[in-house]
Amino acid sequence: MPEQAPDPNKGQITEDGYNIEVDGHIGTWYVIDTEVVNSTKYFLLEHEEHGDGAACVIVDGDGKLVLDDVWNGFDDLKEHFESRAAEEQRIDEPIQHDYPMPDPTVSIDDRNAYGYTADELLPLSKERAAELWEQDLTVYLLYEDNTEAMAFDREDIDNHDGLFSIEKTDWLALQEREGNSKSFPDMSEQLFLERTDNAFAIYQLKDGAELRDYRFEGLDWINSKRLTVEHDNYNFVYSEPFTNYATQRDRLEEIWERFNNDHPADFKGHSLSVSDIVAIKQSGVVTYHYCDSFDFVELPQFLEPTPLVPDSFVTGERIDTPRGSFSLTTMTKEQMEQAGYGYHHSSDNGAYLIMGNGTRAFAIRNEDTPLRTAELSTEQNYNQIDDIINNQPTVAQLEEEAKSGTPISLMDLLDATRREEKQSVMEQLVAKPPQTQEKSKKAPSKGTEMEL
Repeated sequence: MPEQAPDPNKGQITEDGYNIEVDGHIGTWYVIDTEVVNSTKYFLLEHEEHGDGAACVIVDGDGKLVLDDVWNGFDDLKEHFESRAAEEQRIDEPIQHDYPMPDPTVSIDDRNAYGYTADELLPLSKERAAELWEQDLTVYLLYEDNTEAMAFDREDIDNHDGLFSIEKTDWLALQEREGNSKSFPDMSEQLFLERTDNAFAIYQLKDGAELRDYRFEGLDWINSKRLTVEHDNYNFVYSEPFTNYATQRDRLEEIWERFNNDHPADFKGHSLSVSDIVAIKQSGVVTYHYCDSFDFVELPQFLEPTPLVPDSFVTGERIDTPRGSFSLTTMTKEQMEQAGYGYHHSSDNGAYLIMGNGTRAFAIRNEDTPLRTAELSTEQNYNQIDDIINNQPTVAQLEEEAKSGTPISLMDLLDATRREEKQSVMEQLVAKPPQTQEKSKKAPSKGTEMEL
């Protein structure tokens, strides 16, 4: 058996290193670039079998893996170090509340530094604890080991040398009773979310011209404009508990009827309408329901911002490039960049861009191709921007729009009829017997050639 040649990459990695094994990864790698960061040299490795069709890895001089799934070279390494440094040096911001604290002399940071961190209890000094005790509110003694105990009498407060607290829900309820919640609009919503009984709430769009495209519009229309229903666009306008049992459907219908025909005296909003939202809290679970054109539609993520994630917008189509196959997403380049994806490469014909984030990559349409620019300037139906010039509406589509009450152009209908008649003639020509078809191919008339 011939003696095996020595591995040139045992020990330190060199700039021309190859046949390098990386822990946790199959196959071997070779060096394609190097860079010094903070006096340490790092090596960018590409897979010897898959080449640039696979993500790279970065190792240090000893071959120790520093970063994998690298699509953007050492830019990914810099981003990795910046993220890690920010996490290590991060100083927690003081917790911000949308309501006044029960004791302005003691902050949440003071409570946390003391050793108690549960956010359900708001901190108090001894003097403020005594005041609230006199108002028949439950006061708790806080301890430095992150525990608490209820104060059963005034003597418990006098004998405790640490911090005190009151439950957040009790404090918010007190603010509402005293009328202070009107000075802090978000307080009423928070009280609704934290209350323990069953209740409902009504949200209505904020005033302002910037929301005119949302106001009194159904979900189909909003979705057709690529808009989304967002919590930040709404005011919390009313809340009320309920005790009688009803199904969710009956409850929504009851609220619709009542807030259109018999408003409560303290309700200051407009009659319940399309684009309003009704929240139902029952058995501790809150659900949100959009008042649509003909029904209520549940919005499971109303309180959560819509994440800009490419997976949420994939079309099911895949784009093949020399470097691999990538799922196509309808997000724009700007949206991808906001989601943390950078340009990696483009398809051979330039129609698609491949965007990666160091771990994953997706394909998007290249909005700047000459064909797409021409299409945007000539396409009569902007819902059909697809790199095919002038997709025009069909007779069936125009008839559907007319049935739904949408005004249509008679010229568009005439043009569509002519196109489809022309297409029918072409289909008949294609369907002719082979001999006739072949004959027409050999000696077409000039008029036929222009028609085709």
